[in-house]
Amino acid sequence: MKEEEKDLMRKAAAFQCLSVNFGEEMPNVILKSWLKLSRPYTLDQINNACVYLLQNYKYRSLPTFPMVIDAIKRTTPGFVDEKTLEIAAQAEWYKLQANIARLGYYRRPVFDNKTTEFVVRALGGWCAICNWSSKEMPFRKKEFIDLWVNSYGKEKIMEEGANSIIKALTAKIGIELVDNALPAQSDHLPSDNQITSSDNQIASTNQITSTDNQIASSDNQIASTRSMEITKK
Repeated sequence: MKEEEKDLMRKAAAFQCLSVNFGEEMPNVILKSWLKLSRPYTLDQINNACVYLLQNYKYRSLPTFPMVIDAIKRTTPGFVDEKTLEIAAQAEWYKLQANIARLGYYRRPVFDNKTTEFVVRALGGWCAICNWSSKEMPFRKKEFIDLWVNSYGKEKIMEEGANSIIKALTAKIGIELVDNALPAQSDHLPSDNQITSSDNQIASTNQITSTDNQIASSDNQIASTRSMEITKK
């Protein structure tokens, strides 16, 4: 079972628990609609919202889903809903277009919004954005807004993730380059036959040296004998 499916089942359990605590059994049709509406929110946000409603909702009837959303906003620090994020992203898009017209290709602006700065880098950087054609703009606008909304508050995590992948790939490429630079084992290590041949050559050389020494010794003995004979005469 995928993690997303597990989260949906856990969310369903949280909604059913909330329903039972208010003396009602949630119909499957309502449960399915709640699960569909809850997709943009994490399991922790749903659980915290349900706990908040159990502690603070003072009516006997089951809370509505908009009340769950309100509880998510109250229990999530720095929570900004998606509609507000889209409005902010559109404002940043128009500010970006104004900067392109004002500064042009060669003068990069100092971004006062870290999400916008991250999105610009993710889309290729300032120079790449300045080269977008007018025909591309409708698609580029949607791409910018979607990425801005999805990146908000997660810029550092996303950038660290990208850098980790780059470092891992760089390390892998570096290892492969070193491996390729080294000669194959057969190129720099002698084979068993070569070692045996060398041993035989060394042995043969030693035998010649030994023979030479024996000849030299015999010559010395002969010379010594002749010298003694001459002395006697």
